[in-house]
Amino acid sequence: MVGKKKYQESMIMNETKKQISILVLGAQGCSVAEGMLKCLRSAGFENISILEHSNDALHLFRADKVYISEKNPDDGEAYIDYLISLCVDTNIKILLPGSTWEAKVLSEFSSKLKNAQIIPLVNNLDVISLGDDKWNTYEQLTKLKIDTPQSFLDIEEALLDKQTKFPIVIKPRQGRGSQNIFIANSKEELQNICSYFDLKKIKYLIQEFVGNRDSEYTVGVISDKDGNVIQSIVMRRLLMGGATGYAEVCERNFINDFCENVAIKIGSTGPINIQLRLDQNNNPLVFEINPRFSGSAPMRMLAGFNEPKLIIDNFYFDEPIVSQKIAYGNRYYRAFQEVEIVENSSSGTITNFM
Repeated sequence: MVGKKKYQESMIMNETKKQISILVLGAQGCSVAEGMLKCLRSAGFENISILEHSNDALHLFRADKVYISEKNPDDGEAYIDYLISLCVDTNIKILLPGSTWEAKVLSEFSSKLKNAQIIPLVNNLDVISLGDDKWNTYEQLTKLKIDTPQSFLDIEEALLDKQTKFPIVIKPRQGRGSQNIFIANSKEELQNICSYFDLKKIKYLIQEFVGNRDSEYTVGVISDKDGNVIQSIVMRRLLMGGATGYAEVCERNFINDFCENVAIKIGSTGPINIQLRLDQNNNPLVFEINPRFSGSAPMRMLAGFNEPKLIIDNFYFDEPIVSQKIAYGNRYYRAFQEVEIVENSSSGTITNFM
């Protein structure tokens, strides 16, 4: 009888989990939000809404409940007040951001959200701030003695450094996805690209080019809300159109240990995504830290590592995060998919001709 009672209690808890109301913040149609929807549905969550800032975002046709907000993260506390009002009115309990843009403001006002009994699935503000500005990432990792590519803010400083070699990378200090990332193969190209950034008034970073396209990895490290690193997943990736187009799940190796140590050193509490390349001596150099769920999350979910579910279990239900069985060796490709919205329809149909 005791065993049966525990089984029944477990079934009730599982049903409660499925019914918990979750709001995904769409980040103006970004692919991370789409991945979050896939991960949540795979975990069996049934009550998922999405918030967008445009009537043209594809995500409007991927969720049953949709909210359009004139407020956005740039509005700071006013945006938070809007979210609290919406969540209280609709009984939403969990907020899941689709970008660092949203994660940062949720973390900044996390106490206010929690006081309203709303749980944001975000890392702490120190970690988010470290990853949000790539120069800050470089400075902090250097102080922590974590290997990272040599970086410069000034073009003359980069050119005067005797160790500077071409090709070299130029990218925004703050950016979304892989937008506006350039590789210069000469001094003239570097000067022209930097002039472009100056013209656009975009703060940029000049960074050492490390390794090659076959030595790039994206690594998800998950820590519980108390900062205990639980597990990591390493995927060797190839970029296609600026995002991870192909990824292969690697057996546990020294990269896992390295990235888990990075998570501990920076004080991560939640999800982070570490991007790195191996140099000619097979040493990992971190070139970016995304202090949020990754666009590769659906691939990881298919491999048995569903990060949003694990964070919800810990952050909301206060359950310990348990290491998952990962399908090492699996390979994944990202493909385009069309959604058709016929005239005068309020819903879309995902096409599938494969």
